[in-house]
Amino acid sequence: MYDDKDGFRAAEGEATNQRGLMRYFGSLKGPKRKKAAIVAGAVLLCVLLAGAAAWNLARHPGGGAPRNALPVEIEAAHVETLVCKATVKGAVELSDVATIFPRGTSRVKAVHVEAGDAVRAGQRLLDYDSDALDELKNGLEDARLALRSAESSLAAARRPASDAEKIRLGAARAEYARMKVLYDEGGAVSKKDVDAAYDAMMQAESQVASKQDAATDQKDSAQVAVEQARANVARLEDEIAKCDQYETAPRDGTVISVSVKSGDVSSPGRPLLEIADVSAANLIIKANVPENDARDLAIGQTAEIRCDAISNDTFFGTVSKISPIAEKKQVGDAIETALTVEIACDEPGLKSGYSVDAAITTRVIEDAVVIPLMAAMSGADGKNYVFVMRDDYSVEKREAKLGEYSGIYVEAANVAAGERIVLSPPSTLAEGSFVRPASDIRN
Repeated sequence: MYDDKDGFRAAEGEATNQRGLMRYFGSLKGPKRKKAAIVAGAVLLCVLLAGAAAWNLARHPGGGAPRNALPVEIEAAHVETLVCKATVKGAVELSDVATIFPRGTSRVKAVHVEAGDAVRAGQRLLDYDSDALDELKNGLEDARLALRSAESSLAAARRPASDAEKIRLGAARAEYARMKVLYDEGGAVSKKDVDAAYDAMMQAESQVASKQDAATDQKDSAQVAVEQARANVARLEDEIAKCDQYETAPRDGTVISVSVKSGDVSSPGRPLLEIADVSAANLIIKANVPENDARDLAIGQTAEIRCDAISNDTFFGTVSKISPIAEKKQVGDAIETALTVEIACDEPGLKSGYSVDAAITTRVIEDAVVIPLMAAMSGADGKNYVFVMRDDYSVEKREAKLGEYSGIYVEAANVAAGERIVLSPPSTLAEGSFVRPASDIRN
């Protein structure tokens, strides 16, 4: 192997020869010396050129990289259309499901369908036991009788004191007034007679007042009884109205679940059946997109969808809905802050419940200068760097201003197309180091 010392030794030998020639030409005089000087200059130039060529050949044999250069893989930065994608996992779901709930409490007598059955709008799905309805109707009749009785009691309580009691009170007041006049005008009656008339009047008033107080208490009690009876009647009428004898399908579709069986007691809030359109037009894909990939999401973006259950097929969909808020979601094996998106896909083949991988195209950057991801390295200062090979095979360590990613390439704003970039730079590589492309070694 050649090294730099070989070149220097060759040049040193040539220099010794040059000094001998200079002493020889220095002894000459006149025209001979002038002619000899010209010859010596030409010889010296040839010697210097030969020495430089020998030294350069020792460093760069064959005109390529130095022999002691580090072997590396090189790839040129190039221009391409950068397609940025958010790749997520999702699940196929039905976009519109009709859930049937009972309106009241009833016992299920018979269920006429099962999951997977196709049904038409209005088709009977299940029947209820009529015994419960009969009991409610009997209870309603009793409640109505109780209401009429309570209303009669209230009417009686609202009536004032009887006419006889009022007449007696009026007569007692008149007698007391007459006795008082007779006593005041001449003593035709005694004081005792006046007091007796007064006592009789007060007794009559007390009787009327007592009747009125009792009537008021009775009226209040009767009013409460009437209100309770009316509420009971209304409740039973409502239950009878909700006590359907059967349930029907609200629309065409397929039964996807049945939650009751014969003999079960239905109750409001507990679903009975679910019906849906299971065609491709009613399918959506729900996926959770991590917040780092969600910033460029938009309605209408396209998505490529692959499903392990359907090999070798790629489906295409469109983002149709994006959640307005981010939440903690399960993303792969981790819990991350993510947005839930819905992707509409009406291509046949997918089925509700399938797991899928979706690649959503979030950005397309035309004429982007890109470099391989494996060319960038992180420095101790937290910045990214690349090594750019110069024409003399030395490298420049340059800060890498990276942009969007796409596959194995990344946008590099401060690298020009055609510049040769070192891939997976070795730890010993530094500014000014010489490298030899691996392609040169193979050739």
